[in-house]
Amino acid sequence: MQIVLLHESYPYTRQGAYLAALYPQVYFDLSYMISFVDRNEMLAFTRQALSVAPASKLMYSSDGIHVPEMYWVSARRM
Repeated sequence: MQIVLLHESYPYTRQGAYLAALYPQVYFDLSYMISFVDRNEMLAFTRQALSVAPASKLMYSSDGIHVPEMYWVSARRM
């Protein structure tokens, strides 16, 4: 069974990336859907994941399907 840890395993980003590095069936999703976290904090989470998990275990999805207004609000906050 394949396991995908979604949304950077927030707030356990480093631990989730470590699980992806350790277990062959675990993958790590780099997408964001954390509207209350600012840009710098999101970049720090992404850097943590990239430093721990191998690139072959990293995935990305935009999740841009349900609440389009949230993306506009998030873009304005950045």
